[in-house]
Formats: sequence, structure tokens, C-alpha cells
Amino acid sequence: GTIGVWFAELAQYMRDATQSASKVKYRHDIAHDGSISRVLAFLQVNKMVWPGLGAEIVFEVYRQVEGNGHGVRVLWSGDVMTSSSPDLGRIDMIELDKLLEYIDSLVGRDAEKALTFCQG
Repeated sequence: GTIGVWFAELAQYMRDATQSASKVKYRHDIAHDGSISRVLAFLQVNKMVWPGLGAEIVFEVYRQVEGNGHGVRVLWSGDVMTSSSPDLGRIDMIELDKLLEYIDSLVGRDAEKALTFCQG
């Protein structure tokens, strides 16, 4: 709930970037260690540690060579992130739709579940 709106925005950025008319090549967000720890928790990082100074999480979206699909890789401090979630596992060129479904299942499309969370 505390990072849900940010994840909904991230999901929308990734959806927008995969559209054929998109010119987006790079997007950069900056966060404090408290925010990064929430991202790690949301993705259920396999080995949770408090993010140190200069920690980074990188979401890379790639167009597949064959077909219209997209793959995504998540790097945590330069290494491929492994999630303890059976839905994600090792987040190394998994189908983008799989990550988007995971995000939407927790926060709803366009963060529609965030309002309910805040009211509860």
C-alpha cells in the first residue's frame, strides 16, 4: 500500500514504452533508502537487506527479436534480482506481461486498489 501508486505508475511507463509510437529510451527515478526497501519488499526480494548508500534497482524492458512481446529484467545493485514469489522467481528476461500482472494483482490497474487500501 505504501508504494502501490509508484508501482502503478511504473507499470504504466512500461506499457507506454512498449507502444510502437513511443520514443522513450530511458527513464530515471530517484529514491531514498526507505523507498528502495519498499520496492524490494513489494517484489519480495529473496534476500532482504537494508539498501546502502548508492543502492539501485534497475528495470530494463527489451523488445523480443521475434514476435511482438517484451521481456523485463530487474537488477538490484547490479545483479539480477531473485524474488521469493513463485510468480516472479529470477527476474531475468521474464515476459513483461507477467510482471505487469503481478503489479496489477497487488495494486490494481491504474492503482485502483490503492484507494481501498487508504480507506481501510
